Amino acid sequence: MIFHAFGIHNRAVWNALQLHAHLLSQSGEQIVFLVHEKHQQIVQHSFPEYPILTYRGYVDFLKMIIASDQKSIFTSTFTDTLRSIPALLFKKLRIYYWVQGIEAEESYMRNGSRIRKQIISILEKISLYFSTYQILVSPYMKTYLEAKHHSHLDNSIIIPCTSDLHYNGSPKIKDSFTYVGGMAVWQRFDVMLDMFNHIAQERPNAHFYVATGGIEHAKSLIATHLHSDYHNRISIRSIDSRSEMEEFLSTIEYGFLIRDDDPVNNVSSPIKLAEYLSCGVNVIISDVVTSYAPMVESYGAGIRIHGSNDIKQMRMISCSPKNALDMYNDHFDAESLVEKYRSIL
Repeated sequence: MIFHAFGIHNRAVWNALQLHAHLLSQSGEQIVFLVHEKHQQIVQHSFPEYPILTYRGYVDFLKMIIASDQKSIFTSTFTDTLRSIPALLFKKLRIYYWVQGIEAEESYMRNGSRIRKQIISILEKISLYFSTYQILVSPYMKTYLEAKHHSHLDNSIIIPCTSDLHYNGSPKIKDSFTYVGGMAVWQRFDVMLDMFNHIAQERPNAHFYVATGGIEHAKSLIATHLHSDYHNRISIRSIDSRSEMEEFLSTIEYGFLIRDDDPVNNVSSPIKLAEYLSCGVNVIISDVVTSYAPMVESYGAGIRIHGSNDIKQMRMISCSPKNALDMYNDHFDAESLVEKYRSIL
């Protein structure tokens, strides 16, 4: 399979692509990377034993696909998929389209342009139509796209965003809460602080551990949203490596995953969810994460929040690392995802 390493200058995208490459390899697929020559070193550093094809421009890209003896290609955006479609004129090619998100709706949230949203929706529909298989991140994404485009995605599988972290067996810090991530508005750190005001009132030993690169921004939000009585019950730090992240999360009982109610969040499979669960962290999750919030509740792997101030359940639950790990192993573990890939290879 040709694996087009597209957009890998973005660290988060490359981390996610690497996980899919590993899953496909474990499924028995022979991976040949295709990457723009300026990003070749990124791939070589992470996959030194894999063959790599490089290109300079689009025509070169297309020639590489057509000339290759590989009969399938992995694409990761609608533009990436569209670029591959002309190759179908020259060879029988199976296109595996990883639908990371609903790009038209994401564009509208960023730019507010209805025309741009409509154009991207049309291009998205073309990409879905010409792709042989679709890799979706949640069951609700399939429901949403089928309703949106009035079509059936019968050749799709669900591969949620997974984690490369593992619980190291560390004892959990009693009544420890965390948020790991950036300070963008959509992450809703402000809501988490409002919620922790109530949690701290109910749990005298509760402590909020924040790991972020935006430390100064976090301090500003804390000054605005966290009651002064609880400022001594919050710690802020940055984390520089995956091993450090694993060590940190393995000691935490609860992790916040708060989202607004919009289509982008409804269809999502947040990486943060998988990272929390893989380290035995119970998740305080907004119910607008349509596919996975009910799952958290059914496993007893955290709390499904129905509104930003709905934390009454905190009085009634205790942390269960086992439940979090059970949910992760059943739905996010590499072994189960490899089996899904095998079903379409």
